[in-house]
Amino acid sequence: MTTRITNANLEGKIRSVNTLLGNDPDAPYSTIGLVHLYGAYGMTGVHRYANEHGGVSDLMGNLGTKREVATFLDGMITALRITQETTTTP
Repeated sequence: MTTRITNANLEGKIRSVNTLLGNDPDAPYSTIGLVHLYGAYGMTGVHRYANEHGGVSDLMGNLGTKREVATFLDGMITALRITQETTTTP
């Protein structure tokens, strides 16, 4: 039996990604560099604010199901942790 992926699950993962990137997870919504979720047509995606005019980078490249977004964010979290380990280890 699979576990249901909720918006709360995804928001927790987004919070972890922002923390690992050095962003304040409680920063205002349109803070440059902040990663956030967006939705359209019943699907979900991941954006990162790119400039002060509201420009964004679509990190996933497309919209997906909540499960697909959760898997994508898990990969981001793992990659960020690995990167941080290799930059802090002599």
